[in-house]
Amino acid sequence: FEKQMVKDSNLADQIETTLSIVYLGGQTVDLWFVTFEELEMFYNTAVMLLSTYDQMKNSILPEVILLHQFWLDFAGRRGNLELLKVKSIFAQINVKVTYSEIYSMARHLPSFDEKKGLSISECAYIIYLVKARNNRILGEKPPITELWNNLQQLDAASSNNEEDLKKETNTKSKKSVMSASKFRWFMVKVQLESNLSMKDAKDIIFYFNSMCGRERNGADFIDKETFELYLTSTVNDAFDPDKSLTESCDMTQPLSSYWINSSHNTYLKGCQFASKASVNMYIDALDRGCRCLEIDCWDNVAPETEPVVTHGYTLTSTILFVDVIHAINFFVQCNPETYPVILSIEDHCSSPSKDIMAMHMKNIFQDSLYVINENVEELPSPEIMRGKVVIKGKRPQNISYDDDRDDTVKGRKVKINSSNEKLSKLNLSFENDDDEDESYDKCDKNLGNLV
Repeated sequence: FEKQMVKDSNLADQIETTLSIVYLGGQTVDLWFVTFEELEMFYNTAVMLLSTYDQMKNSILPEVILLHQFWLDFAGRRGNLELLKVKSIFAQINVKVTYSEIYSMARHLPSFDEKKGLSISECAYIIYLVKARNNRILGEKPPITELWNNLQQLDAASSNNEEDLKKETNTKSKKSVMSASKFRWFMVKVQLESNLSMKDAKDIIFYFNSMCGRERNGADFIDKETFELYLTSTVNDAFDPDKSLTESCDMTQPLSSYWINSSHNTYLKGCQFASKASVNMYIDALDRGCRCLEIDCWDNVAPETEPVVTHGYTLTSTILFVDVIHAINFFVQCNPETYPVILSIEDHCSSPSKDIMAMHMKNIFQDSLYVINENVEELPSPEIMRGKVVIKGKRPQNISYDDDRDDTVKGRKVKINSSNEKLSKLNLSFENDDDEDESYDKCDKNLGNLV
């Protein structure tokens, strides 16, 4: 989820008490609170729940997580399953065990009843038994256990702080915890975090000790379970987040000099043939970093009504063009420093619908709308166009917009009138556009990120 905060904006009064929860599938739940204090209480509670969930997820075998997903399909939330179905599920989640082995392990469970079958917690316990047995047979140790044992064998020469090593040795079980100095040595020598200071190391230890309820270890020691939680958390991500900062890139070149994070058929929640269209997909794409969104525009079924966005000649549902524009404008107003948002218009509309589209984009985007200067020789830079909305599309070829008249394009007779002219003046044309956008728009020169 994301908390939207806006300052010095006309929307500040409404937005400072709103919060959106964005699910992985693109669905969103938008919440409005009466007071800012209520929002803060809800937000902090949700952050705590997510943190607890991440902690539990990292301490559970992946096979048990998969078991939970399959269990809902087979038995619902509370049902039991007979042993044959349990064996079938185990085969699908790559737990290699025979029927007789399942029965042998299950009959030692205190609550086992062969007629009722096994519960999900009993199956999870059997998975742990199978994994432990396989490790004993193969003589293998879990990688983190092996790493932990190797770190415990380091001598004082590996540490910068002999005092910490003495404290570590004097604990009740000297192999149950690792000192902050040894943890920093691991981070610098093994993980190659050369800029990590002792203060940084202690901050990491304190954060994860607090998360795991091990405040007694403070910032000086970390035990094996907490160390494992750190290694499998996003804090230990292999990708350096500093590398993603666009401020370090040169964003003063023409817009056509950059790779642009783009989205195809942005409005669809699923396949291109029969899925639902949703305005929320545009906000989801923008939140994920996309800055080129596709809008397929068609006439509404009813004449002289609002144009719609849909995938033509398919079974996909429709959404109103004006709703899409409102959603994009809301994002731009909430993020006034964003690099330009490019709307790739695939226009299948009649002249009256074009007139309506042009009216909506002018009235809703207002000053945020970039209107191209016909005399300009190159496109402005992303830096100059922060907070702007750019319209990208194809102009009909060999057509003059001077007056209302009929003309012929590719053998078809078309009506040229003022509505075409209005939409054309908003149009930023890219040469040699394909009928359908690719995942990324490749442009001429230096590479950069427009995120």
